[in-house]
Order: sequence, then C-alpha cells, then structure tokens
Amino acid sequence: MSSYMTAEQAAIELGISRATLYAYVSRGLIASAPSPHGRHNRYDAAEVRRLARRKADGKRAGKVAQKVLDWGVPVLESSITLIADGKLFYRGEDAIALARQASLEEVAALLWQCAPRRVLQAPEAPIAAAQWSAWLKIWSGHTPLERALVLLPAAAAQMPRIWAQGRDAQIDTAAMLMRLLAAALVSTAPSNEPLHRQLGEAWGVRSRAQTDLLRAALVLCADHELNASTFTVRCITSTGTHLFGAATGGLAALAGPRHGGETTRVAALFDEAARADDLHRYLADRLAPDELGAAVPLSGFGHPL
Repeated sequence: MSSYMTAEQAAIELGISRATLYAYVSRGLIASAPSPHGRHNRYDAAEVRRLARRKADGKRAGKVAQKVLDWGVPVLESSITLIADGKLFYRGEDAIALARQASLEEVAALLWQCAPRRVLQAPEAPIAAAQWSAWLKIWSGHTPLERALVLLPAAAAQMPRIWAQGRDAQIDTAAMLMRLLAAALVSTAPSNEPLHRQLGEAWGVRSRAQTDLLRAALVLCADHELNASTFTVRCITSTGTHLFGAATGGLAALAGPRHGGETTRVAALFDEAARADDLHRYLADRLAPDELGAAVPLSGFGHPL
C-alpha cells in the first residue's frame, strides 16, 4: 500500500471535496508535499486515514450525545463512579459496603478526596439565625424544592467566600451547601448533625432501623451519573461559577414533571391506591387505554431506561 495519496484519493477517503481538502491543508490538518512525478501535490496516507477515523468517531459521538440528551445515557468517563460486574463503586470503594455503615458526609469526603473531618468541621454559613428563620417563615407555605430554589441564591449573596477557588474554600462551600440545602428542604435551622438524622427528625422517622435505611439510601444516591439535573450541575460548574449557582440550576432542572416532578405524581398514585376499595380494579382502570386507544402508563413506570 502506497504511503501517499493523490488529492482525488484523499478527498474520497475523507468524504469531502477537493476544495475542502485544500482548506484542510491550509489549516494544517493535513500535510502535503510536491509529487516527484509532476506538478500535483501528494498527501500522507496515514495522516489522511487518521483524520478520516477522527471524523467517523465524531459522527458516532454526536449520535450518542443525542441519545444522552434524550434519555440520560451516561457517556462521559468519570473517576468518581464505576459500574462494573453488577457492582457500584465510589472512588474504588464498594458503594453497597459503604451504605451499610457510612454517612452521606463520609461518602462526600470520599468523593471530594478529603478527610471526613473537613466536611464535619467545616465552618457554618455566615447567615444570622434570625435572618434564616425569617426567610423560612416567608416561604413556609411552598414546596421544599421551591424553598430551596429561593433560599440558596439568597444564602449565596451573604457569603463573601463564595467565589473562592482554593481547595479548602471549595470544600467549606460544599459542606455549607449541603447543610443549607437540607435546612431549606425540611424548613429547619442549618445543623451539623448528619443529614440522615436531620431528615429523619423532620419526617418523623423514629426507629433505628428506618433511620439506617434512610442513611443507606442517601449514600447510594451520592452520585447520580448524568441524569438531567446532575448533567446540568456539571455543565454549570464547568463555567467556573460557584457551587450554590450550579446547585440551583440543577434543582431547576429537577423540578420538571419529566424528572423530579414525577415523584409528586407517584405520591398521588400511592395515595389513591391506598384509598381504593379494590386495588386490582383501581390499577385496571388506571391502565385502561384512553379514548384514542393509547396505553396510559403508571407514574414512575415505562421509562426507556
């Protein structure tokens, strides 16, 4: 096989016109050299084939990316989470094993690659208790997600170190964000107590077994790959903005009825089913085709993944 191609051969290999080939040469994508047998240039065959492979890979990646945006299929490599052989790992640690005893704060320290005490002993947000209490009172009648969408930006405005880029400052900000988000969601004062205990207290979870289940659930959801809200957070964070802004953007994405908003419909489904005299009849009615003959899926079921 010749190590050089003619302009016509190179253009065919790349699937482009000869004019585009010359533009590639002028941009330095392909090198050309005079042919010893005439006045026409020749092109390095290996370079041409390498560029052709890159173009093909780009097209395939574009198709995959389109599916990502449609259905949330993760395609980005990450050092945070690995799913292999039916197991989930955080930074190389078995997530199931962590869920048996670790708190969310301890797993956050693992993901952020810092000592657990850095998360547990991070300074409190510089917001007066009276001011936070007043904010909660104003927004007490709204849903937890609505409160968080309002209170996180308000809290960010009170924090002078919000734009600090140093690693210690970032960890402090992340820990503050966890506490303030939990406080906004359950409408309480920010606390250094582990989040599973804060949520358990707010939701009336009393038994040790139930509290442990809540803790385990939080650990197993510590990284949520590339669903719409997590993908949004990572995109916003890549711009260099502060964590509070990125988290607020993720919460806005989560609020949509095709994402986190679906949980409201699932809760309504459970409530209706619990009140039904005949559960089988209730489900049959819910699953019956509509007037046009289309199936009506149950909330929380039928996702493409």
